[in-house]
Amino acid sequence: MSIRQKLQFIFAGLAIGLVLLALLLGQSRSRQIENRAWVRHTQEVLAELASLRASAIDGEVACRGYALSGDERYQKFGADAFAAADRQLDGLSSLTSDNPRQSMRLRRLRELVHGRAEFCASLVNLRSTQGLAAAAQLFAGADAKNSTDRERTLLGQVEQEERGLLLVRDAQMEASDRALSRAAIVASAVAFGLLFFAYFLLHRESKRRQALEQELRQSNQDLLDASRLKSEFLAHMSHELRTPLNAVIGYTGTLLMRLPGPLNPGQEKQLKTIQSSARHLLSLINDVLDVARIEAGKVDVDLTTLACQEVIEEVMATLRPLAQAKNLALETELPERPVSVRSDRRALSQILINLANNAIKFTENGTVKLRLHDDTGVAGLAAIDVLDTGVGVKPEEKENLFRAFHQLNAGKRHGEGTGLGLYVCGRLAELIQGRIEFDSEYGKGSRFTLLIPKA
Repeated sequence: MSIRQKLQFIFAGLAIGLVLLALLLGQSRSRQIENRAWVRHTQEVLAELASLRASAIDGEVACRGYALSGDERYQKFGADAFAAADRQLDGLSSLTSDNPRQSMRLRRLRELVHGRAEFCASLVNLRSTQGLAAAAQLFAGADAKNSTDRERTLLGQVEQEERGLLLVRDAQMEASDRALSRAAIVASAVAFGLLFFAYFLLHRESKRRQALEQELRQSNQDLLDASRLKSEFLAHMSHELRTPLNAVIGYTGTLLMRLPGPLNPGQEKQLKTIQSSARHLLSLINDVLDVARIEAGKVDVDLTTLACQEVIEEVMATLRPLAQAKNLALETELPERPVSVRSDRRALSQILINLANNAIKFTENGTVKLRLHDDTGVAGLAAIDVLDTGVGVKPEEKENLFRAFHQLNAGKRHGEGTGLGLYVCGRLAELIQGRIEFDSEYGKGSRFTLLIPKA
């Protein structure tokens, strides 16, 4: 299993765990809210019970106070107390309506409270009409203690059950809190474990990648060193490779000039073959050595102010015999005013010779033209176009046109070249701070444009 798949499983498990934890937390939170609501409910019941007990006591005390003293203030205080007790009984009935036992106790308690209120009203009325002796006689005949005890017992039962419910709900809240804490601890431990395992995998993968990157850097450096050494070797071998070939070409030319003596037709034909092959081999070696010198950084350019017209005329003089041999028209199109550029003379000449030479090689009939203009539409750049009416470039070959050792399919029938000409042109154009653009229509011709900075 790959590191990516492992991490996907880990984070999927972590996501599922977090979702379950969120659900558990939500459920525990709901339970806590519910338990707290019940606790508040029970506390309200206990508070109402305490108020009811106080109101009942206040009503009875006020009743007795009026019976003994005849003070009418006790009469109003007692009536208010029993009215408050009745309201508190209504509230308790509403709060405990879901508990049948409490509802039954409260009904009995209401009967006792109403009975005490009626007895007190009779006592107050007797005191008002017949005096203290009649009121005392009524009070002495009533079983007040029994009624009070029953009332106290019922209040105690209601309070005891509510306190019991309060203890149960407190215990439920504590259990919910403990369960929530345990779930959070377990979930945190699992999440930490998964994250630690993911960190371990990532750390190990990072170490492995660092080792691979180090090996890759070392391999790249070895390849660069090998390429540099190869290029330096070829650049240093330039003289050793060219000298024997130049000697062969020179001696062959001397023989063909018949300076050592006369030649028969067979000898002349063989010497011309040797000379042509040697020149072709020298051209190939020059291309390879040019690439090696460029890649080894052995090409020094001297950017000076040059007159473009002069360089183009020199190129035309060099290539005119080659064009005449193929019966091609080699033309120029130059502006009337001089165009000066900042470039290296040798590099500029080599680029134009290679481009024009390619145009002649791939053109069987028609015209090859070199056109100079400075109205390129790009500030500070002049342009030299090399136009031909040759075979052109196929669309699928355009992207590989400037690659090293790449030859066009259209040129295979020539059987010559290394495929380095355009590559060398592109690299030399970069060295003189220019670039090459091209446009071609297969079967109709091509246009290569060298853009170089103006002086």
